[in-house]
Amino acid sequence: MCFENGVYFLRDQFFLDFPDPYLKGNHSGRRPHYYAFRDNATGLLWMIPLSKQHGKLADYVRRTAGGRICDVYHLTALGGVSGVLLIADMFPIIEDYIREPYTMEGQPVVFKDKSDIRAIDVKVRKVMAMLRRGVKFTKTQPDVFKIERELLTRRG
Repeated sequence: MCFENGVYFLRDQFFLDFPDPYLKGNHSGRRPHYYAFRDNATGLLWMIPLSKQHGKLADYVRRTAGGRICDVYHLTALGGVSGVLLIADMFPIIEDYIREPYTMEGQPVVFKDKSDIRAIDVKVRKVMAMLRRGVKFTKTQPDVFKIERELLTRRG
């Protein structure tokens, strides 16, 4: 069921097991949905929230004005609707916490454009390295490495 580079809904249980108030949690079990990135070093999936909110899109436009590069967001579209991956808000999970894939016309949504996947991969690795060095992108940054440590301990 778990496709790397796919888009998923998560089980509410994850947010109960890891009650960090700054995680971008489920809203009625249907929002947000998340892009899955596999960390080859740990084997964990990192879920990147996908937002279609106008404010996030406007922030992306502001940050990239004049050709600037923005690693914390990645502009994308699902079903013709623009959105942004909120890379700075990513967090680790294990597959057990995936409820179901996000589907369109009955088919799981999976990013297939290799150049887009590479661009996301580069941004994720850069942001993850910054997070590991203690960089905080917002005042409300979840403690993703506490979650990572606990998941790795549980897995044995």
